[in-house]
Amino acid sequence: MDPEFEQEPRVWPFGTVPPPIAATYPTSCVVISGSEAVQVVSSLVEANEVTPGLIGTEPAARMTFRPLLPGDPGCET
Repeated sequence: MDPEFEQEPRVWPFGTVPPPIAATYPTSCVVISGSEAVQVVSSLVEANEVTPGLIGTEPAARMTFRPLLPGDPGCET
């Protein structure tokens, strides 16, 4: 990544955390709702698409957020 765009990771401040990623499928998913959803939206005001996220002691990761619309399946298990 271009050093000009490097950013400090943002710490995941929510009780609901994504499950650990698997070596065979390096992505994870979690549904956030209620008051935590409000906190997520508020925390994203100061972030952008290259802001890394830090969950616990895992290495910083790229995170993507999207609304869960009626009829969407949520996270695949």
